[in-house]
Amino acid sequence: MKNDYQNMITEVSQQIANTFLQHEENLAARAGLVDADIAEMTRQIGLETTKIVFEQVRDDLVKKNNTKDLSSKSGRSFDSMSFLAQ
Repeated sequence: MKNDYQNMITEVSQQIANTFLQHEENLAARAGLVDADIAEMTRQIGLETTKIVFEQVRDDLVKKNNTKDLSSKSGRSFDSMSFLAQ
């Protein structure tokens, strides 16, 4: 994993830990299950993050392809209308 993300990982980890500690009860008795609970949360975070990234990449590709299509179509349409200038 890139070192670029280490600060973010540290910050998000602290946020998750704080929220978890505020909302969960009887953690000492559930110590064996805490890692599974946190793993499930981080899995869901990963899925949501991946979804957001893929949607942005998709939107960027669509925008890029639409721009190319519009440029090529507008060029052709002006060429096809050249007979009007005669």
